[in-house]
Amino acid sequence: MLIAEDEEGHSEPIAVVASINEAREIASGDMRRRRNDLEQGGTPLCPYEYKVWARGLDGDYRVAATISAISI
Repeated sequence: MLIAEDEEGHSEPIAVVASINEAREIASGDMRRRRNDLEQGGTPLCPYEYKVWARGLDGDYRVAATISAISI
């Protein structure tokens, strides 16, 4: 699961992803959409980073990858 998080810890689910590469592509598109929304006067959550959460072998959910929104 791809989640967007801002610097204050607020989060929004973005998409279910099959790989970290897919998560990067979706995060990039999501960031473009948010920038466009902001330019048009909207107030979207401004992500600081995107996190990919996955279920581990023991059944717990863990952060599998972190993608900096600045690098997108």
